[in-house]
Amino acid sequence: MGMTMTQKILAKHAGMDEVKKGQLIEANLDLVLGNDITTPVAITEFNKLGIVVSKKVGGSVIRNRIKRFIRDDGMIRVSRSTKELAIKIREIQREHLAKTGEEISITQIA
Repeated sequence: MGMTMTQKILAKHAGMDEVKKGQLIEANLDLVLGNDITTPVAITEFNKLGIVVSKKVGGSVIRNRIKRFIRDDGMIRVSRSTKELAIKIREIQREHLAKTGEEISITQIA
């Protein structure tokens, strides 16, 4: 049986001919999405594993920056402190862009 569209995309980014369900792969990411609740947690866990986010300094590297945060306050209730954290992150992003002319990396935000 052929691969699903997702498997084809993952295989291409992993430089492999095929991937199978449940297989662990290493892939070059061209897009990373994160939301205001799980992104800081994910960054902390990446750091514990020695994975550097958006900074090429030895070890594994996630080369792309997270450019947009998805606010998770639609149907799911989100605490005020989480919403305030999202606002603070956006303020930091705007200030850094205004100051340097460059988008801030997720490592700099962390």
